Amino acid sequence: MSNNITVGFVFDKINTNTINNKLKLIIKYLSCGTMKYEKIKFCESLEEEKWIEIISNKYNNIEKLLYQLSQKNYGEISLYTNAFTNNNILVSVYVLKEKNFFAITIDVEEEKIIYSYESDVLSEVDDRVIFIMQELYEKLEYSYAFCDNEAELLFSPYDMKRLKSDIYSICIIPSDSRKINESNIYISSWYLNGLSKRNN
Repeated sequence: MSNNITVGFVFDKINTNTINNKLKLIIKYLSCGTMKYEKIKFCESLEEEKWIEIISNKYNNIEKLLYQLSQKNYGEISLYTNAFTNNNILVSVYVLKEKNFFAITIDVEEEKIIYSYESDVLSEVDDRVIFIMQELYEKLEYSYAFCDNEAELLFSPYDMKRLKSDIYSICIIPSDSRKINESNIYISSWYLNGLSKRNN
């Protein structure tokens, strides 16, 4: 089974409307504006592990479903996108909530975007992911973004601004001026496959 490359966007204001708005923008971006999805899944009750799963059909109101998902403790959306490669590939989008912040992450199967461990291929994947992260900042204005092999949400926006480098393979921490330039992009010593060392 292939590992996942995880791209995450972290926000410091947690409320249903904010989650819903950011989630809609990401789904719209990934689906090239169509808002098409394959499956939505969310947890009604963590204690009872009560899950609701909805398969896409023409009668579903996607905006209503996204708002429902935004209210829950945990949510997942599966959809096809060509944002990471020229082909449509299935990705999973997750909503992760902490006490004072939240994240929306995208899981992509590693083998779908990394077809070789040659450094030029890995560098191309780096460039593509950084482009996506930068482009989405214009729409989302996230507190920080990260990407790595099987990456997890580890730090609040406040903590991340103090730690900065060598946490994830790629991390973007926008400056206080709300702009991104090269000094806001932190590249660690390993590629997104989690194994290969970058040629510095």
